[in-house]
Amino acid sequence: MGRRLWILLFIAGLLQVACEAKRPPSVLIVAVDSLPFHASLCTGDGEEEHSGFRTLCNESIRFTHAMTTSPLSVPALTSIMTGLYPFQHEVRANGGPGLSPHFRTFAESALGRGYRTSFFSGGAPLWRRTGLHQGFEIFDDNLNISAGRLFRPFSESRRLFENWLFQEVEDRAFVSVIYVPDLNFTDTVTETNNGEIRSLSYDSQLEELDETLGELFGVLKKSNRWNDTFISVVGLNGREISPRSGEIEPLLLNSENTQVSLFMKATNKPRDEAMKWTIDRNVTLADLGRTFFEITGGSFPATTHDSFPVHSLKAGLLGKRPDWPVNRPLLIESAWSQWQGVGGVRAAVLRDYTLLLNDQTPLAYNTLTDRLETSPSPPSAADQDLLAAMKSAGYRPWEKPDASFRAIFQIPALNWLSPARAPAWHRQLVSLSEKSDADPRVLRWAAQSSLEQKDWQNLARIGKQMRSPLWTAVAERNLGKKAALNDSCLNLIGRKSPTNEQTKACNDELFLSLYAWVRADQENDPGKEAARRRFLKSWEISQQDLRILKGNAGLGLIWLPSAAESVLPNRTSLALALPEMRKFSP
Repeated sequence: MGRRLWILLFIAGLLQVACEAKRPPSVLIVAVDSLPFHASLCTGDGEEEHSGFRTLCNESIRFTHAMTTSPLSVPALTSIMTGLYPFQHEVRANGGPGLSPHFRTFAESALGRGYRTSFFSGGAPLWRRTGLHQGFEIFDDNLNISAGRLFRPFSESRRLFENWLFQEVEDRAFVSVIYVPDLNFTDTVTETNNGEIRSLSYDSQLEELDETLGELFGVLKKSNRWNDTFISVVGLNGREISPRSGEIEPLLLNSENTQVSLFMKATNKPRDEAMKWTIDRNVTLADLGRTFFEITGGSFPATTHDSFPVHSLKAGLLGKRPDWPVNRPLLIESAWSQWQGVGGVRAAVLRDYTLLLNDQTPLAYNTLTDRLETSPSPPSAADQDLLAAMKSAGYRPWEKPDASFRAIFQIPALNWLSPARAPAWHRQLVSLSEKSDADPRVLRWAAQSSLEQKDWQNLARIGKQMRSPLWTAVAERNLGKKAALNDSCLNLIGRKSPTNEQTKACNDELFLSLYAWVRADQENDPGKEAARRRFLKSWEISQQDLRILKGNAGLGLIWLPSAAESVLPNRTSLALALPEMRKFSP
Protein backbone atom coordinates (compact mmCIF):
# COMPACT_ATOMS: atom_id res chain seq x y z
CA MET A 1 0.00 0.00 0.00
CA GLY A 2 2.78 2.42 0.90
CA ARG A 3 4.58 1.78 -2.39
CA ARG A 4 1.36 2.36 -4.37
CA LEU A 5 0.77 5.68 -2.55
CA TRP A 6 4.26 6.91 -3.41
CA ILE A 7 3.71 5.95 -7.06
CA LEU A 8 0.42 7.88 -7.14
CA LEU A 9 2.04 10.94 -5.56
CA PHE A 10 4.91 10.72 -8.05
CA ILE A 11 2.46 10.56 -10.97
CA ALA A 12 0.44 13.48 -9.53
CA GLY A 13 3.63 15.51 -9.26
CA LEU A 14 4.52 14.76 -12.87
CA LEU A 15 1.02 15.79 -13.97
CA GLN A 16 1.29 19.04 -11.99
CA VAL A 17 4.64 19.86 -13.59
CA ALA A 18 3.19 19.01 -17.02
CA CYS A 19 0.20 21.30 -16.44
CA GLU A 20 2.47 24.14 -15.35
CA ALA A 21 4.67 23.61 -18.40
CA LYS A 22 1.72 23.69 -20.83
CA ARG A 23 -0.24 26.45 -19.14
CA PRO A 24 0.31 30.02 -20.42
CA PRO A 25 1.46 32.52 -17.80
CA SER A 26 -1.27 33.99 -15.61
CA VAL A 27 -1.53 37.64 -14.55
CA LEU A 28 -2.54 38.98 -11.14
CA ILE A 29 -2.67 42.74 -10.58
CA VAL A 30 -3.15 44.23 -7.12
CA ALA A 31 -3.92 47.90 -7.82
CA VAL A 32 -3.63 50.01 -4.67
CA ASP A 33 -4.75 53.57 -4.02
CA SER A 34 -2.33 55.92 -2.21
CA LEU A 35 0.76 53.70 -2.55
CA PRO A 36 3.63 56.08 -3.36
CA PHE A 37 7.21 55.12 -4.05
CA HIS A 38 8.34 56.94 -0.91
CA ALA A 39 6.44 54.46 1.31
CA SER A 40 9.83 52.70 1.91
CA LEU A 41 8.37 49.24 1.46
CA CYS A 42 11.72 47.46 1.22
CA THR A 43 13.34 48.99 4.29
CA GLY A 44 10.94 47.84 7.02
CA ASP A 45 11.34 45.18 9.66
CA GLY A 46 8.28 43.12 8.74
CA GLU A 47 8.38 39.45 9.69
CA GLU A 48 9.42 37.27 6.75
CA GLU A 49 6.56 34.85 7.41
CA HIS A 50 3.79 37.42 7.08
CA SER A 51 5.23 40.25 5.00
CA GLY A 52 4.03 40.43 1.42
CA PHE A 53 6.29 43.37 0.66
CA ARG A 54 9.30 41.48 1.99
CA THR A 55 8.46 38.67 -0.44
CA LEU A 56 8.21 41.16 -3.30
CA CYS A 57 11.47 42.84 -2.34
CA ASN A 58 13.19 39.44 -2.37
CA GLU A 59 11.52 37.85 -5.40
CA SER A 60 10.49 40.57 -7.85
CA ILE A 61 11.68 43.50 -9.93
CA ARG A 62 11.11 46.91 -8.40
CA PHE A 63 10.66 49.90 -10.67
CA THR A 64 11.95 52.91 -8.77
CA HIS A 65 10.70 55.56 -11.20
CA ALA A 66 7.18 54.43 -12.08
CA MET A 67 4.73 57.25 -12.78
CA THR A 68 0.96 57.08 -12.85
CA THR A 69 -0.84 58.51 -15.86
CA SER A 70 -3.30 60.30 -13.55
CA PRO A 71 -3.70 60.68 -9.78
CA LEU A 72 -7.35 59.68 -10.32
CA SER A 73 -7.82 55.93 -9.89
CA VAL A 74 -10.14 55.15 -12.80
CA PRO A 75 -8.06 56.82 -15.55
CA ALA A 76 -4.88 55.28 -14.08
CA LEU A 77 -6.29 51.75 -14.01
CA THR A 78 -7.77 52.24 -17.48
CA SER A 79 -4.23 52.99 -18.69
CA ILE A 80 -3.07 49.67 -17.21
CA MET A 81 -5.91 47.82 -18.91
CA THR A 82 -5.50 49.47 -22.33
CA GLY A 83 -1.85 50.53 -22.55
CA LEU A 84 -2.97 54.04 -23.44
CA TYR A 85 -2.75 57.48 -21.88
CA PRO A 86 -6.00 59.12 -20.65
CA PHE A 87 -6.12 61.56 -23.58
CA GLN A 88 -6.14 58.46 -25.82
CA HIS A 89 -8.54 56.11 -24.00
CA GLU A 90 -10.76 59.11 -23.11
CA VAL A 91 -11.45 58.12 -19.50
CA ARG A 92 -10.36 61.33 -17.82
CA ALA A 93 -12.03 61.24 -14.38
CA ASN A 94 -13.52 58.90 -11.78
CA GLY A 95 -17.05 59.75 -12.90
CA GLY A 96 -18.73 60.45 -16.19
CA PRO A 97 -18.39 58.41 -19.38
CA GLY A 98 -16.67 55.09 -18.90
CA LEU A 99 -14.39 53.22 -21.28
CA SER A 100 -15.96 52.93 -24.72
CA PRO A 101 -16.35 49.41 -26.20
CA HIS A 102 -14.35 50.84 -29.10
CA PHE A 103 -11.23 50.31 -26.96
CA ARG A 104 -9.90 46.82 -26.30
CA THR A 105 -8.45 45.87 -22.93
CA PHE A 106 -5.80 43.22 -22.44
CA ALA A 107 -8.39 41.28 -20.39
CA GLU A 108 -10.62 41.09 -23.49
CA SER A 109 -7.66 39.89 -25.52
CA ALA A 110 -6.80 37.27 -22.89
CA LEU A 111 -10.41 36.08 -22.61
CA GLY A 112 -10.45 35.51 -26.36
CA ARG A 113 -7.35 33.35 -25.98
CA GLY A 114 -8.92 31.06 -23.38
CA TYR A 115 -7.94 32.79 -20.14
CA ARG A 116 -10.33 32.90 -17.19
CA THR A 117 -10.81 36.50 -16.05
CA SER A 118 -12.05 38.28 -12.92
CA PHE A 119 -12.07 41.70 -11.27
CA PHE A 120 -12.68 42.30 -7.56
CA SER A 121 -13.32 45.91 -6.59
CA GLY A 122 -12.87 47.25 -3.08
CA GLY A 123 -15.45 49.95 -3.78
CA ALA A 124 -15.77 53.44 -5.20
CA PRO A 125 -14.84 54.65 -7.73
CA LEU A 126 -14.17 51.32 -9.48
CA TRP A 127 -17.72 50.34 -10.46
CA ARG A 128 -19.01 48.50 -13.50
CA ARG A 129 -20.14 51.81 -15.02
CA THR A 130 -16.48 52.75 -15.57
CA GLY A 131 -16.50 50.36 -18.52
CA LEU A 132 -13.61 48.40 -17.03
CA HIS A 133 -15.77 45.29 -16.81
CA GLN A 134 -14.91 44.71 -20.48
CA GLY A 135 -13.18 41.35 -20.80
CA PHE A 136 -13.96 40.11 -17.28
CA GLU A 137 -16.19 37.07 -16.84
CA ILE A 138 -16.71 38.17 -13.24
CA PHE A 139 -16.70 41.83 -12.24
CA ASP A 140 -17.50 41.85 -8.53
CA ASP A 141 -18.31 45.33 -7.27
CA ASN A 142 -20.96 44.26 -4.76
CA LEU A 143 -20.42 46.30 -1.62
CA ASN A 144 -22.50 46.34 1.55
CA ILE A 145 -22.16 49.72 3.26
CA SER A 146 -25.03 49.17 5.69
CA ALA A 147 -22.55 48.65 8.52
CA GLY A 148 -21.13 52.11 7.94
CA ARG A 149 -18.09 50.85 6.04
CA LEU A 150 -17.43 52.65 2.76
CA PHE A 151 -15.16 50.03 1.18
CA ARG A 152 -14.50 46.30 1.02
CA PRO A 153 -11.20 45.49 2.77
CA PHE A 154 -8.47 43.81 0.77
CA SER A 155 -8.71 40.78 3.06
CA GLU A 156 -12.28 40.17 1.85
CA SER A 157 -11.44 40.76 -1.81
CA ARG A 158 -8.52 38.36 -1.41
CA ARG A 159 -10.84 35.61 -0.16
CA LEU A 160 -13.22 36.21 -3.08
CA PHE A 161 -10.30 35.90 -5.49
CA GLU A 162 -9.08 32.68 -3.87
CA ASN A 163 -12.57 31.14 -3.95
CA TRP A 164 -12.85 31.99 -7.64
CA LEU A 165 -9.36 30.63 -8.34
CA PHE A 166 -10.02 27.26 -6.72
CA GLN A 167 -13.66 26.82 -7.73
CA GLU A 168 -13.76 28.27 -11.25
CA VAL A 169 -10.29 28.44 -12.78
CA GLU A 170 -9.04 24.90 -12.16
CA ASP A 171 -5.82 24.37 -14.17
CA ARG A 172 -6.32 27.15 -16.72
CA ALA A 173 -4.42 30.40 -17.01
CA PHE A 174 -6.11 33.47 -15.57
CA VAL A 175 -6.12 37.24 -15.51
CA SER A 176 -7.38 38.86 -12.32
CA VAL A 177 -7.37 42.40 -10.94
CA ILE A 178 -7.96 43.32 -7.30
CA TYR A 179 -8.61 47.00 -6.58
CA VAL A 180 -7.54 48.01 -3.06
CA PRO A 181 -8.68 51.41 -1.67
CA ASP A 182 -7.88 50.52 1.97
CA LEU A 183 -5.05 53.02 2.47
CA ASN A 184 -7.50 55.91 2.03
CA PHE A 185 -9.44 54.91 5.15
CA THR A 186 -7.34 55.71 8.19
CA ASP A 187 -10.46 55.62 10.39
CA THR A 188 -10.82 51.84 10.03
CA VAL A 189 -9.69 49.52 12.83
CA THR A 190 -7.32 46.70 11.81
CA GLU A 191 -5.78 43.81 13.76
CA THR A 192 -2.43 42.06 13.56
CA ASN A 193 -2.24 38.31 12.99
CA ASN A 194 -1.88 38.04 16.78
CA GLY A 195 -5.19 39.83 17.35
CA GLU A 196 -3.66 43.11 18.53
CA ILE A 197 -5.55 46.29 17.61
CA ARG A 198 -3.50 48.71 15.51
CA SER A 199 -3.61 52.48 15.88
CA LEU A 200 -5.74 54.46 13.42
CA SER A 201 -3.21 55.67 10.87
CA TYR A 202 -1.96 55.30 7.33
CA ASP A 203 0.88 53.12 8.62
CA SER A 204 -1.55 50.73 10.30
CA GLN A 205 -3.46 50.30 7.04
CA LEU A 206 -0.15 49.72 5.25
CA GLU A 207 0.73 46.99 7.77
CA GLU A 208 -2.65 45.35 7.15
CA LEU A 209 -2.05 45.50 3.39
CA ASP A 210 1.40 43.95 3.90
CA GLU A 211 0.01 41.04 5.93
CA THR A 212 -2.82 40.38 3.48
CA LEU A 213 -0.38 40.32 0.58
CA GLY A 214 1.74 37.85 2.54
CA GLU A 215 -1.27 35.58 3.07
CA LEU A 216 -2.22 35.82 -0.61
CA PHE A 217 1.29 34.95 -1.76
CA GLY A 218 1.40 32.03 0.65
CA VAL A 219 -1.77 30.60 -0.87
CA LEU A 220 -0.43 31.01 -4.41
CA LYS A 221 2.78 29.22 -3.47
CA LYS A 222 1.01 26.33 -1.74
CA SER A 223 -1.32 25.87 -4.71
CA ASN A 224 1.57 25.84 -7.23
CA ARG A 225 0.36 29.06 -8.85
CA TRP A 226 3.23 31.31 -7.79
CA ASN A 227 5.84 30.30 -10.34
CA ASP A 228 3.71 30.61 -13.49
CA THR A 229 1.96 33.88 -12.55
CA PHE A 230 3.10 37.39 -13.36
CA ILE A 231 2.20 39.40 -10.27
CA SER A 232 2.09 43.18 -10.22
CA VAL A 233 1.51 45.20 -7.06
CA VAL A 234 1.12 48.77 -8.23
CA GLY A 235 0.11 52.11 -6.79
CA LEU A 236 -2.49 53.92 -8.86
CA ASN A 237 -1.51 57.20 -7.24
CA GLY A 238 0.79 58.53 -4.58
CA ARG A 239 0.10 60.43 -1.41
CA GLU A 240 0.65 64.04 -0.46
CA ILE A 241 3.45 64.18 2.13
CA SER A 242 2.44 67.57 3.51
CA PRO A 243 -0.01 70.12 2.10
CA ARG A 244 1.39 72.32 -0.65
CA SER A 245 0.18 75.90 -0.59
CA GLY A 246 -2.64 76.44 -3.05
CA GLU A 247 -2.79 72.79 -4.13
CA ILE A 248 -5.61 70.22 -4.01
CA GLU A 249 -4.44 66.61 -3.84
CA PRO A 250 -6.46 65.22 -6.81
CA LEU A 251 -4.84 67.95 -8.93
CA LEU A 252 -1.32 67.58 -7.57
CA LEU A 253 1.10 66.38 -10.26
CA ASN A 254 4.30 66.60 -8.22
CA SER A 255 6.17 63.36 -7.61
CA GLU A 256 4.85 62.57 -4.13
CA ASN A 257 1.40 62.15 -5.71
CA THR A 258 2.40 60.65 -9.06
CA GLN A 259 5.53 58.52 -8.50
CA VAL A 260 4.12 55.19 -7.40
CA SER A 261 5.30 51.86 -6.07
CA LEU A 262 5.57 49.19 -8.75
CA PHE A 263 6.63 45.59 -8.16
CA MET A 264 6.61 43.03 -10.98
CA LYS A 265 7.18 39.36 -10.22
CA ALA A 266 7.97 37.42 -13.38
CA THR A 267 7.31 33.74 -13.97
CA ASN A 268 10.05 31.23 -13.25
CA LYS A 269 10.57 27.50 -13.01
CA PRO A 270 10.21 25.96 -9.53
CA ARG A 271 13.95 25.39 -9.07
CA ASP A 272 15.04 28.71 -10.57
CA GLU A 273 16.38 31.40 -8.30
CA ALA A 274 13.90 34.25 -7.92
CA MET A 275 14.72 37.42 -9.84
CA LYS A 276 15.43 40.38 -7.60
CA TRP A 277 16.67 43.74 -8.78
CA THR A 278 15.62 47.30 -9.40
CA ILE A 279 15.08 49.18 -12.65
CA ASP A 280 15.71 52.91 -12.33
CA ARG A 281 14.52 54.00 -15.76
CA ASN A 282 11.32 56.07 -15.99
CA VAL A 283 8.20 54.04 -16.80
CA THR A 284 4.49 54.84 -16.92
CA LEU A 285 1.45 52.77 -15.95
CA ALA A 286 0.45 52.77 -19.63
CA ASP A 287 3.57 50.63 -20.19
CA LEU A 288 2.02 47.95 -17.97
CA GLY A 289 -0.93 47.60 -20.33
CA ARG A 290 1.34 47.03 -23.29
CA THR A 291 3.37 44.56 -21.23
CA PHE A 292 0.30 42.53 -20.28
CA PHE A 293 -0.95 42.44 -23.88
CA GLU A 294 2.39 40.88 -24.79
CA ILE A 295 2.53 38.49 -21.81
CA THR A 296 -0.94 37.07 -22.56
CA GLY A 297 -0.19 36.66 -26.26
CA GLY A 298 -2.35 39.48 -27.55
CA SER A 299 -1.60 42.21 -30.06
CA PHE A 300 -1.26 45.76 -28.80
CA PRO A 301 -3.62 48.34 -30.36
CA ALA A 302 -1.99 50.56 -32.96
CA THR A 303 -3.15 53.79 -31.28
CA THR A 304 -0.08 55.79 -30.29
CA HIS A 305 1.31 59.31 -30.15
CA ASP A 306 4.73 60.20 -31.52
CA SER A 307 5.60 62.48 -28.60
CA PHE A 308 4.48 60.05 -25.88
CA PRO A 309 5.35 56.48 -26.95
CA VAL A 310 4.38 53.50 -24.80
CA HIS A 311 6.75 50.53 -24.40
CA SER A 312 6.49 46.98 -23.13
CA LEU A 313 8.49 46.25 -19.98
CA LYS A 314 8.81 42.54 -20.74
CA ALA A 315 12.53 42.72 -21.55
CA GLY A 316 13.25 44.10 -18.09
CA LEU A 317 11.11 41.40 -16.50
CA LEU A 318 13.12 38.68 -18.22
CA GLY A 319 16.43 40.03 -16.96
CA LYS A 320 17.41 41.74 -20.20
CA ARG A 321 18.60 45.30 -20.58
CA PRO A 322 15.60 47.69 -20.71
CA ASP A 323 14.88 48.51 -24.35
CA TRP A 324 12.97 51.76 -23.84
CA PRO A 325 14.76 55.14 -24.19
CA VAL A 326 16.24 56.75 -21.10
CA ASN A 327 15.00 60.21 -22.06
CA ARG A 328 11.49 59.19 -23.10
CA PRO A 329 8.92 61.82 -21.99
CA LEU A 330 6.12 60.52 -19.75
CA LEU A 331 2.77 62.30 -19.66
CA ILE A 332 0.75 62.86 -16.47
CA GLU A 333 -2.62 64.57 -16.26
CA SER A 334 -5.49 65.33 -13.90
CA ALA A 335 -8.90 66.19 -15.32
CA TRP A 336 -10.34 66.57 -11.81
CA SER A 337 -11.03 70.31 -12.12
CA GLN A 338 -12.76 69.77 -15.47
CA TRP A 339 -14.91 67.02 -13.94
CA GLN A 340 -15.80 69.26 -11.00
CA GLY A 341 -16.59 72.17 -13.29
CA VAL A 342 -13.93 74.49 -11.87
CA GLY A 343 -11.28 74.48 -14.60
CA GLY A 344 -9.56 72.54 -17.34
CA VAL A 345 -7.21 69.56 -17.52
CA ARG A 346 -3.85 69.94 -15.79
CA ALA A 347 -0.90 68.24 -17.48
CA ALA A 348 2.78 67.62 -16.82
CA VAL A 349 5.65 65.82 -18.51
CA LEU A 350 8.57 64.02 -16.86
CA ARG A 351 11.70 63.65 -19.00
CA ASP A 352 14.89 62.43 -17.38
CA TYR A 353 14.99 64.51 -14.19
CA THR A 354 12.86 67.40 -15.43
CA LEU A 355 9.23 67.64 -14.35
CA LEU A 356 7.41 70.32 -16.34
CA LEU A 357 3.93 71.48 -15.29
CA ASN A 358 1.81 73.00 -18.05
CA ASP A 359 0.23 75.66 -15.83
CA GLN A 360 -0.78 79.18 -16.83
CA THR A 361 2.73 80.04 -15.71
CA PRO A 362 4.72 76.88 -16.57
CA LEU A 363 6.84 75.44 -13.75
CA ALA A 364 9.94 73.25 -14.13
CA TYR A 365 11.44 71.13 -11.34
CA ASN A 366 14.81 69.38 -11.31
CA THR A 367 13.84 66.19 -9.48
CA LEU A 368 17.50 65.18 -9.04
CA THR A 369 18.74 68.26 -7.19
CA ASP A 370 15.38 69.36 -5.77
CA ARG A 371 14.10 66.07 -4.37
CA LEU A 372 11.12 67.61 -2.57
CA GLU A 373 10.26 69.75 -5.59
CA THR A 374 10.01 72.99 -3.65
CA SER A 375 12.04 75.27 -5.94
CA PRO A 376 10.46 75.56 -9.39
CA SER A 377 11.99 77.61 -12.16
CA PRO A 378 10.73 78.85 -15.53
CA PRO A 379 11.09 76.28 -18.32
CA SER A 380 14.37 76.42 -20.21
CA ALA A 381 14.79 76.62 -23.97
CA ALA A 382 15.33 72.85 -23.93
CA ASP A 383 11.86 72.38 -22.43
CA GLN A 384 9.95 74.15 -25.20
CA ASP A 385 9.49 70.93 -27.17
CA LEU A 386 7.70 69.43 -24.15
CA LEU A 387 5.26 72.33 -24.03
CA ALA A 388 4.71 71.90 -27.76
CA ALA A 389 4.16 68.15 -27.31
CA MET A 390 1.49 68.75 -24.67
CA LYS A 391 -0.20 71.27 -26.94
CA SER A 392 -0.20 68.73 -29.80
CA ALA A 393 -1.96 66.25 -27.49
CA GLY A 394 -4.72 68.79 -26.81
CA TYR A 395 -3.55 70.25 -23.49
CA ARG A 396 -3.80 73.95 -22.76
CA PRO A 397 -2.18 75.97 -19.96
CA TRP A 398 -4.03 75.28 -16.72
CA GLU A 399 -5.33 77.76 -14.17
CA LYS A 400 -5.99 77.01 -10.49
CA PRO A 401 -9.53 77.04 -9.08
CA ASP A 402 -10.42 80.03 -6.90
CA ALA A 403 -8.94 80.18 -3.39
CA SER A 404 -12.45 80.20 -1.88
CA PHE A 405 -13.18 76.85 -3.56
CA ARG A 406 -9.87 75.37 -2.41
CA ALA A 407 -10.33 76.39 1.24
CA ILE A 408 -12.46 73.41 2.35
CA PHE A 409 -9.76 70.95 1.27
CA GLN A 410 -7.67 72.09 4.26
CA ILE A 411 -9.84 69.95 6.55
CA PRO A 412 -8.12 66.59 7.24
CA ALA A 413 -9.80 63.51 5.79
CA LEU A 414 -10.06 61.87 9.22
CA ASN A 415 -12.25 64.74 10.48
CA TRP A 416 -14.77 63.90 7.77
CA LEU A 417 -14.58 60.14 8.18
CA SER A 418 -14.50 59.69 11.97
CA PRO A 419 -17.61 60.47 14.10
CA ALA A 420 -15.25 61.07 17.04
CA ARG A 421 -13.77 64.01 15.12
CA ALA A 422 -17.17 65.64 14.46
CA PRO A 423 -16.66 68.57 16.90
CA ALA A 424 -13.31 69.47 15.30
CA TRP A 425 -14.85 69.06 11.84
CA HIS A 426 -17.65 71.45 12.84
CA ARG A 427 -15.27 74.07 14.24
CA GLN A 428 -13.23 74.10 11.04
CA LEU A 429 -16.30 74.43 8.84
CA VAL A 430 -17.75 77.24 10.96
CA SER A 431 -14.43 79.09 10.82
CA LEU A 432 -14.35 78.83 7.02
CA SER A 433 -18.02 79.85 6.76
CA GLU A 434 -17.34 83.13 8.57
CA LYS A 435 -15.20 84.43 5.70
CA SER A 436 -16.84 86.98 3.44
CA ASP A 437 -15.99 85.00 0.30
CA ALA A 438 -17.00 81.58 1.69
CA ASP A 439 -17.73 79.11 -1.10
CA PRO A 440 -21.27 77.62 -1.31
CA ARG A 441 -19.76 74.17 -0.57
CA VAL A 442 -18.39 75.48 2.70
CA LEU A 443 -21.77 76.98 3.64
CA ARG A 444 -23.70 73.79 2.84
CA TRP A 445 -21.37 71.63 4.90
CA ALA A 446 -21.26 74.19 7.72
CA ALA A 447 -25.06 74.12 7.78
CA GLN A 448 -24.99 70.30 7.89
CA SER A 449 -22.48 70.23 10.74
CA SER A 450 -24.40 72.93 12.64
CA LEU A 451 -27.54 70.82 12.35
CA GLU A 452 -25.71 67.72 13.62
CA GLN A 453 -24.08 69.63 16.50
CA LYS A 454 -27.30 71.56 17.30
CA ASP A 455 -25.43 74.83 16.83
CA TRP A 456 -28.52 76.95 16.15
CA GLN A 457 -26.76 80.32 16.25
CA ASN A 458 -24.44 79.39 13.41
CA LEU A 459 -27.19 77.64 11.44
CA ALA A 460 -29.25 80.85 11.58
CA ARG A 461 -26.29 82.90 10.40
CA ILE A 462 -25.38 80.51 7.60
CA GLY A 463 -29.00 80.40 6.45
CA LYS A 464 -28.90 84.16 5.96
CA GLN A 465 -25.55 83.97 4.15
CA MET A 466 -26.87 81.27 1.83
CA ARG A 467 -30.27 82.98 1.44
CA SER A 468 -32.00 79.86 2.75
CA PRO A 469 -34.94 81.02 4.91
CA LEU A 470 -35.75 77.42 5.87
CA TRP A 471 -32.36 76.89 7.54
CA THR A 472 -32.77 80.15 9.43
CA ALA A 473 -36.36 79.37 10.45
CA VAL A 474 -35.45 75.94 11.87
CA ALA A 475 -32.58 77.49 13.83
CA GLU A 476 -34.72 80.33 15.19
CA ARG A 477 -37.47 77.95 16.33
CA ASN A 478 -34.84 76.07 18.32
CA LEU A 479 -33.76 79.39 19.81
CA GLY A 480 -37.30 79.99 21.06
CA LYS A 481 -38.26 82.46 18.36
CA LYS A 482 -41.30 82.44 16.12
CA ALA A 483 -40.43 81.79 12.51
CA ALA A 484 -42.52 80.80 9.52
CA LEU A 485 -41.25 77.70 7.72
CA ASN A 486 -42.63 78.65 4.29
CA ASP A 487 -41.95 75.21 2.86
CA SER A 488 -44.56 73.16 1.02
CA CYS A 489 -43.49 69.98 2.80
CA LEU A 490 -42.74 71.17 6.35
CA ASN A 491 -45.96 73.18 6.44
CA LEU A 492 -47.86 69.88 6.31
CA ILE A 493 -46.72 69.10 9.86
CA GLY A 494 -48.85 71.82 11.44
CA ARG A 495 -51.97 71.10 9.41
CA LYS A 496 -54.56 68.75 10.90
CA SER A 497 -56.34 68.07 7.63
CA PRO A 498 -54.23 69.11 4.64
CA THR A 499 -55.94 69.07 1.26
CA ASN A 500 -54.87 66.77 -1.57
CA GLU A 501 -53.42 69.78 -3.37
CA GLN A 502 -51.31 70.69 -0.33
CA THR A 503 -50.03 67.12 -0.01
CA LYS A 504 -49.27 66.85 -3.74
CA ALA A 505 -47.22 70.06 -3.53
CA CYS A 506 -44.60 68.08 -1.59
CA ASN A 507 -42.66 65.66 -3.80
CA ASP A 508 -39.95 64.72 -1.29
CA GLU A 509 -40.37 60.95 -0.81
CA LEU A 510 -38.25 60.72 2.34
CA PHE A 511 -40.18 63.53 3.99
CA LEU A 512 -43.52 62.02 2.93
CA SER A 513 -42.58 58.72 4.58
CA LEU A 514 -41.88 60.67 7.79
CA TYR A 515 -45.14 62.58 7.43
CA ALA A 516 -47.08 59.32 6.99
CA TRP A 517 -45.68 58.11 10.32
CA VAL A 518 -46.44 61.45 12.03
CA ARG A 519 -50.07 61.38 10.82
CA ALA A 520 -50.50 57.74 11.82
CA ASP A 521 -49.12 58.54 15.29
CA GLN A 522 -51.33 61.60 15.72
CA GLU A 523 -54.43 59.63 14.76
CA ASN A 524 -53.33 56.55 16.71
CA ASP A 525 -53.71 54.57 13.51
CA PRO A 526 -53.18 50.79 13.90
CA GLY A 527 -50.69 50.99 11.03
CA LYS A 528 -48.43 53.49 12.76
CA GLU A 529 -45.76 50.89 13.60
CA ALA A 530 -45.58 49.80 9.97
CA ALA A 531 -45.34 53.47 8.95
CA ARG A 532 -42.52 53.96 11.46
CA ARG A 533 -40.57 50.99 10.06
CA ARG A 534 -41.02 52.21 6.49
CA PHE A 535 -39.66 55.61 7.42
CA LEU A 536 -36.70 54.22 9.37
CA LYS A 537 -35.72 52.06 6.41
CA SER A 538 -35.77 55.10 4.10
CA TRP A 539 -33.97 57.16 6.73
CA GLU A 540 -31.13 54.65 7.03
CA ILE A 541 -30.62 54.78 3.25
CA SER A 542 -30.42 58.58 3.44
CA GLN A 543 -27.82 58.31 6.21
CA GLN A 544 -25.77 55.92 4.09
CA ASP A 545 -25.90 58.51 1.31
CA LEU A 546 -24.73 61.15 3.79
CA ARG A 547 -21.80 58.95 4.87
CA ILE A 548 -20.83 58.56 1.22
CA LEU A 549 -20.97 62.32 0.69
CA LYS A 550 -18.78 62.87 3.76
CA GLY A 551 -16.30 60.24 2.61
CA ASN A 552 -16.24 61.76 -0.85
CA ALA A 553 -15.59 65.23 0.59
CA GLY A 554 -12.92 63.97 2.97
CA LEU A 555 -11.03 62.17 0.22
CA GLY A 556 -11.05 65.21 -2.06
CA LEU A 557 -14.19 64.71 -4.18
CA ILE A 558 -12.72 61.65 -5.88
CA TRP A 559 -15.98 59.66 -6.09
CA LEU A 560 -18.66 62.19 -6.98
CA PRO A 561 -18.85 65.74 -8.32
CA SER A 562 -19.56 68.50 -5.81
CA ALA A 563 -23.02 68.94 -7.38
CA ALA A 564 -24.09 65.81 -5.44
CA GLU A 565 -23.87 67.91 -2.25
CA SER A 566 -26.60 70.33 -3.36
CA VAL A 567 -29.14 68.36 -1.26
CA LEU A 568 -27.42 69.30 2.02
CA PRO A 569 -28.84 69.55 4.58
CA ASN A 570 -31.88 67.58 3.48
CA ARG A 571 -35.43 68.66 4.27
CA THR A 572 -36.21 65.66 6.49
CA SER A 573 -33.19 66.34 8.72
CA LEU A 574 -34.39 69.92 9.11
CA ALA A 575 -37.91 68.72 9.94
CA LEU A 576 -36.63 66.32 12.60
CA ALA A 577 -34.66 69.18 14.17
CA LEU A 578 -37.86 71.13 14.93
CA PRO A 579 -38.71 71.15 18.67
CA GLU A 580 -42.17 69.69 18.04
CA MET A 581 -40.68 66.77 16.05
CA ARG A 582 -38.10 65.52 18.55
CA LYS A 583 -40.15 62.46 19.54
CA PHE A 584 -39.80 61.20 15.96
CA SER A 585 -36.03 61.55 15.80
CA PRO A 586 -34.43 58.16 14.93
